Amino acid sequence: DLFGAVMDHEDIPMTPRQEYSGLEQEQFLANWDRFHTRRPTLEVCESSELDLGDRQLRFIHIDGCHMYQCVVKDINLAVAHTAKRGVIAMDDYRGIATPGVGAAIWQAVGNGLLFPFAATHSKLYACASAADQKFWLQRVRDGGDIYPFPDFDLAVMSQRAGR
Repeated sequence: DLFGAVMDHEDIPMTPRQEYSGLEQEQFLANWDRFHTRRPTLEVCESSELDLGDRQLRFIHIDGCHMYQCVVKDINLAVAHTAKRGVIAMDDYRGIATPGVGAAIWQAVGNGLLFPFAATHSKLYACASAADQKFWLQRVRDGGDIYPFPDFDLAVMSQRAGR
């Protein structure tokens, strides 16, 4: 994550930039500490600067540059480092101001790189294999409405009470 540096990205339109105010590392960690006893390892940099070596990650969250080319690179990096049963969460997949995000994500789905299993208003959750997609869909199936597609089912999680 870039935290405060995200304000300098040219690809974030002026209107939504206000949404990014206050996203600082200290606030993230304070919120994290509310739910966890062990702090995460944070890499504060552009994803293109990450050297993950042969590390395999269980959870990857993509939310940074909104340009198509950047998102394609982020997806490829995530897929290459997703562990078995790992989840890739992607933000801004359906935003009108972020069409490059949606284009890169759905292209990766069509090319067999990403296997989505759940969606919320702002995030799409996917895996790097069809087997992991089926595993996670079974775990979230009762929490949302199921939308069948030719190659997969997607659980859409609403914000209604009890969900």
